[in-house]
Amino acid sequence: MKIASWNIESRLSRYKMKTKRAQPEDIVRAISFINPDIMFFSEAFSNKLDNKVKESLDELGYILVPVPYNHKDDGRVWGEFKNLHLLMIYKKEFKKDIRVNTIRLADFRNAIELVDKKNNLVVYGVHLDDRSEKVRIEMAKDLKRISSKRKEDILILGDYNAMHKEDWKSKVLRNSFVRKSFLALGRVMADKERIIARTLDMALGTALEVLTKDGGFKDIDQKMRPTTTLKMRDREFLPSFRLTQIDHILYKFNKKSIKRIDFKSYKIYQDLGSDHRAISINLK
Repeated sequence: MKIASWNIESRLSRYKMKTKRAQPEDIVRAISFINPDIMFFSEAFSNKLDNKVKESLDELGYILVPVPYNHKDDGRVWGEFKNLHLLMIYKKEFKKDIRVNTIRLADFRNAIELVDKKNNLVVYGVHLDDRSEKVRIEMAKDLKRISSKRKEDILILGDYNAMHKEDWKSKVLRNSFVRKSFLALGRVMADKERIIARTLDMALGTALEVLTKDGGFKDIDQKMRPTTTLKMRDREFLPSFRLTQIDHILYKFNKKSIKRIDFKSYKIYQDLGSDHRAISINLK
């Protein structure tokens, strides 16, 4: 069984802005290439899911479960992403054994809980806040509380907007000289200061520690290999080499079933059209 996760910059929606990168049909082709049994998408689409996408994924044999983010009204301007959705897909052959629920984290944003009764597995799809470490920590605490009630093996997939504290890259970003230098650069670049400050906060690692150090979860990728690039929707001219690891597959399996995880199968995919790379793992 292949389990995958991918932040697709809402590319299952058709944009008004010009883009030379992935359109909905390109994302469908990428899904076909990855061929997951279960896959979670953060920033899947805004407003409406393209009808052709529904038809194409149905032909590929998938059941689609979209869930709106329902962002808390905290004064932010969400713009075209006001109606942003998460998406969980799974193969039709598993339909009779799977139940999918919507859960709320920190009264800020929704997440998805998939329960696979046949395989004694619970898969959470989450997207932690990108702007506030405080909010990320509260969302992580809620996720730890909710998942602690489950007796099954657990996977948590998604974009955590958080690096591991022990990652050498986050240690560099936490260095006071580096931090001050980047913030100064942000001030010179005017509107970039907040973006840089948010990125530096992702290196604090405290939100992930709620789940790993306190919650008993471990990261499938102990090497902490990067998953994101600078080649975003509005910066398509930038290179797509990977910089930081903020997409994770965390697990908490009991000792008897830990051998189900084929750690060597963990994969970070090539650039398929988003600023994040898709990741996957196989369960035996």
